Amino acid sequence: MCDLSSPPTLSLQPPATPAGLSRTQCLGRGGHLLGTSCQYVPDVTLISFLLFGGTFLFCIALKRFRSSRYFPVGVRKLVSDFAVILAILASCAVDAVLGLETPKLLVPSELKVPAGWAQHCQGVGLCPLQ
Repeated sequence: MCDLSSPPTLSLQPPATPAGLSRTQCLGRGGHLLGTSCQYVPDVTLISFLLFGGTFLFCIALKRFRSSRYFPVGVRKLVSDFAVILAILASCAVDAVLGLETPKLLVPSELKVPAGWAQHCQGVGLCPLQ
């Protein structure tokens, strides 16, 4: 007899700290020991490449949308003009739904020239600040 009162939940995230792993199992999965628990971060290289490829292909498909016959010309032109932004936003949404810790670009809060850079390039004559 099946109990249908509580449907099973599907989690796309692997457990961050798998319980009951031995030391060799933890290290074999790429985790590191922290106290009595195993800190395991999944390898996200494949999903990063899939997100990259999916973003590129979705952008190409949205660019080709301009020559289709599905919507009025204005809508097709608008979608095609913003194809890159829409593809990036869709890829970010898929990444957020999956909930994996994929590497993100670290953007500095301010742009400043490293110390000594302007002095180094002035002697060569290649400094754009001259």
